Amino acid sequence: MKNVHKIIAVYGNSGSYKTTVAVNVAKAIAKVESGAKIAVVGADHTKPFMPLIFPDSKGSCNLSLGKLLSCETLSQEAIHAEMKEHNNIGFLGYNSGENIRCFPITTADRLEDFFMQIRHLVNYVIVDCGSDVHTAFTSKTLITADEVLYTISCDVNGLEFFHSQESILLSEQYSYNNYIKLLTINGRFTEDEETMKGAIGDVEGVIPFCECIPEMWNQGKALNPVPDAKYNEVMKGIAKYLTKEE
Repeated sequence: MKNVHKIIAVYGNSGSYKTTVAVNVAKAIAKVESGAKIAVVGADHTKPFMPLIFPDSKGSCNLSLGKLLSCETLSQEAIHAEMKEHNNIGFLGYNSGENIRCFPITTADRLEDFFMQIRHLVNYVIVDCGSDVHTAFTSKTLITADEVLYTISCDVNGLEFFHSQESILLSEQYSYNNYIKLLTINGRFTEDEETMKGAIGDVEGVIPFCECIPEMWNQGKALNPVPDAKYNEVMKGIAKYLTKEE
């Protein structure tokens, strides 16, 4: 096992399948790099992460990223205690009914401490960011991340989000030119991939629509294997890129 400790952000517009990408990239990394320790962190407090991943699990009902960030002493032990593990992947996020007003404001120093601690707890930390770059957690993740997967839905919503955020992300602190731009297909209508690629430029890949994934998530089976060879091959390619030797 390589001595790697990477922070990977998944950022993009609402509806660009950020959470799905984050979870399935984690699953793909676990396959391509046997023995890797992986954590997936759901940073979006408007869509609590834990009940999406473990909807029927009583074991995750008291686990909370918000509680962790509010604790008196933040340590690797405290982080591990708030995670729920499945197939060697740890999951950490907000829980059912929680929102940003449930906890004290998280300071920049606390977030920096969090990333320092979790970086050395696992090999790969994959953060499912919110879409608002101005929220403290998303902003700090994008600044801290070693790699950013920028998911953009292949529609007018994705295009307008991309244009609206670019002027913010061009600030030097975000290292925007290194982002890995990925178009995501939603399958609800015919999308014009080539037009989107021309409008955005430097698109590194396209994540195909997989019609079984929304059904899997609705049924509480997000962690099950995805029965779609094309989709899995794309996830495997992303995982290989993220785990390659520097």
